[in-house]
Amino acid sequence: MADEPNPSEPAADRPPPGAAWSPPPEGAGQGPQPPVAGRRSARRGWTAGRIVALVIGVLLVLVSLALVALGGAATWLETHKDHGYVSTGSRTLSTPGYALASNRLDLGRARWRLLGTLRIRATGQPSSTPVFVGIGQADQVARYLTGVQYTTVDNVFTYSSGRNVVHNGGAPPTPPGAASIWTARTSGVGTQTLVWPTKGGNWSVVVMKASGAPNVSVHADVGATYPPLPWVALGLVVGGLLLFAGSAALIVVPVRRATRRG
Repeated sequence: MADEPNPSEPAADRPPPGAAWSPPPEGAGQGPQPPVAGRRSARRGWTAGRIVALVIGVLLVLVSLALVALGGAATWLETHKDHGYVSTGSRTLSTPGYALASNRLDLGRARWRLLGTLRIRATGQPSSTPVFVGIGQADQVARYLTGVQYTTVDNVFTYSSGRNVVHNGGAPPTPPGAASIWTARTSGVGTQTLVWPTKGGNWSVVVMKASGAPNVSVHADVGATYPPLPWVALGLVVGGLLLFAGSAALIVVPVRRATRRG
């Protein structure tokens, strides 16, 4: 006997005659499902990723502030040049020997372009003492000072006298003015100013009494034009501000997501 239709079953839900019956999909006819408890709360709070982003953001903020500070210092140096030269100030230098000499100045690989023009000013102590200032290739200067008692100044730009080196020896073979090793030189009574457009190579600066006598004492300062300084200052400030903006986002975004409600 054929199956009789069930009058209690809606016609739309009854399968056609001869078709296999299949159960309705799960949740059919039950309306919208309520949100699963805890689904949103899992996205709140301090996850490992948000903590890492926050730490990185704080570190980058510190770096950006350092860059801006360096840019500000470079800007200050640029706006406080002494007649176009950046100088670290003057200092009195002395030696019981016959000369004050710089360490080898390595201006290779275009380092000389960073310095621009070098200016050295020296006044004999007392000021009536004739003084000699010369710049020469490091190897030639070293040969001239071989066997001479003199002092090597550790850094002619910062005058870090704590590491000056005293070399034992005697008098130079000739007064400095008679030597033919100097690329640039000046001598006389009072303040002597030596201006030298730097070149690539290894160089040494020497200060002596013009007579070549011992017990050299001078009041000196060293400066340079530093042509790239304005661009360095601008790059540091702009780079620091851009880095600050990016690092601030790394801080603000995870904090807002970790502390939001609902």
